[in-house]
Amino acid sequence: VDFNFAAEKKLDPRITYQRTGSASYIDEFGKIVLVGDNEPRFDYGYEFLAGNTYTIAREASKGILIEEERTNLFQQSIYKSVDDRVQTSGTVNDWGLLFTGGGSASFTPGIDAPDGSNNAVRFTNNNTGFTILRLNIDAFTPNGSDTYALSFYVRAISGTGGISCDLADGAPLGTWSADLITNEWVRVVKTGVPTNSAKTFIDIMTNANNNRVFDVWGLQLEKGKFATSFIPTYGQNATRGNESLLLDGEDFTDFFNTKESTVVSQITPLYSSLGNHSGT
Repeated sequence: VDFNFAAEKKLDPRITYQRTGSASYIDEFGKIVLVGDNEPRFDYGYEFLAGNTYTIAREASKGILIEEERTNLFQQSIYKSVDDRVQTSGTVNDWGLLFTGGGSASFTPGIDAPDGSNNAVRFTNNNTGFTILRLNIDAFTPNGSDTYALSFYVRAISGTGGISCDLADGAPLGTWSADLITNEWVRVVKTGVPTNSAKTFIDIMTNANNNRVFDVWGLQLEKGKFATSFIPTYGQNATRGNESLLLDGEDFTDFFNTKESTVVSQITPLYSSLGNHSGT
């Protein structure tokens, strides 16, 4: 039985893999691949950049990706426009633009995304006043002690100035402008313990008055002390179920002596705050 998942990038046919729900992984070309139920994920993962930001890796397989159950609490993680029109105000499918002091900005759909589609959106801030990039979420009330992780993919295009994000003006929150790379997708991850009051929105860009232009895709809010791989949503919350590998019956006892044998496995983090891999 071949357990070298990192080298083989496939499962021995005697091993049964199970998982419910949509999921994703990074392939050898640095593309995020979206998959459905019961498809194992041989992942290339991420590399730490700075702060809480990560680049997409493509150098070597890290093995099979095994993660716990998680739910993406943001219902429209991939921007959906109306008839491919540029949005210059208001809220469309939970993605909103709010302005004060003469602010103005726009969402331009049809931008190439990390999964190879054209489902990313370009945010353009016009440096005329303060702009908030706000995402509406179904109201929920945390217990005040559990950690949540907010994550999203962004690519710098042009401009300067500070950018910060938050959950309903509180944790998880933080700045992320310093870790952007021009013309390269990165994943920003922020974790924190929100207060036990109702949460109804996520701000990706808060009270900014600058000339920033960036692409954004793959928003995720999940309950947990670290972010996991992207769970796509298209108008409703989605859950990626627990994953399991099973080798039983004669397929197991053919190589394992239940009285004397030992199995040693190598498990490594996907990165410091995202998932686990089994390499061998």
